[in-house]
Amino acid sequence: MAIFDVMPDIPEIALPRLAGKPEMMMIEDMRMAPDLRVGDFVMISPVDRFQYDSLYVLEELEVMSVWQCQHIGGGQISIRSRERRQRPRIVSHEEFKAMVVAIVGMTCRVLDPRIMGEVRH
Repeated sequence: MAIFDVMPDIPEIALPRLAGKPEMMMIEDMRMAPDLRVGDFVMISPVDRFQYDSLYVLEELEVMSVWQCQHIGGGQISIRSRERRQRPRIVSHEEFKAMVVAIVGMTCRVLDPRIMGEVRH
């Protein structure tokens, strides 16, 4: 029995529709540690703009990473990692649109990598 078979009907709320099929992405950096570590997974859905305060996959210099993104008003978005020494970066909605790849819908913490076997990403 799949989890979706036993979940109750949940009323639809007014959130923006996500474009594209969700997929899994392996975390490859420590930018969001301790919340997300190398080898953990996130389920992502492609987006082309800011949706709401959440974790997003952003691409810069051909590298994709997960970042905490928050709308701070005035048409600006704060982008930050969990690294203590790094200050948040402030970007416009247009700058964000040029970087955004996907929004994170779910995180999966790998506690024992031995059970994962050979995972391809």
